[in-house]
Amino acid sequence: AVSVAVMPFTVPPDNPALDWARQGIPDLLTAELSARGWEVVDRESLERVLQEQELDDAIRAGQLVGANYILTGKVTSSAPDQIQIQAVLANVESLDSGKMSLQAGQQPEDVGRIIRKIAEELVPTAEVRPPSTAISKGAWIPRPETVICFHRGLAAFANGYPEIAVPWFIVAYRMEPKFAPARSWEVQAYETMGFDSLAQCARENHGVKLASPSPTD
Repeated sequence: AVSVAVMPFTVPPDNPALDWARQGIPDLLTAELSARGWEVVDRESLERVLQEQELDDAIRAGQLVGANYILTGKVTSSAPDQIQIQAVLANVESLDSGKMSLQAGQQPEDVGRIIRKIAEELVPTAEVRPPSTAISKGAWIPRPETVICFHRGLAAFANGYPEIAVPWFIVAYRMEPKFAPARSWEVQAYETMGFDSLAQCARENHGVKLASPSPTD
């Protein structure tokens, strides 16, 4: 199988509103690529190699996890309602690469359109690729809205605001009940806040209702 390692994207350190995109964009790309026949290196393996080897070299990381390609990128914003996504797909052996830079609004449907365009136009330029770049029959791809809400929750949690993270996780799994990571992180957020009874409730049935404000940026 043709494999690709999708690295975390870089985001501006002075723009916390884009923190969600650091891993949110790679997760969206991972879902698209998997559905199109690529074998995507799991995030845990990639992170383990990066940590153990103390690497900041994406190509070397790709070689160590046995990937044929490495996908890197960055996300920037020139206006409050606009983001620019730059993606680079490189062959870990030949070092040949292709690059795309696209700009769109920050609405989930706009982000989803960019992700699909990268999968459709950048990835097929690879010298070695799966038999088909079409979406596999029966493949499930989470909606961009779901993934973005989930990663907004993760960003809030990482920045020390579990109380803001919880509503995002709830919105994510209510959009798509089969999106299990949002349920697990909801439990973790409750535990972090010391709400053990809510954590237990969520762990048992994932139907807990919170009197929380609507999630905002």
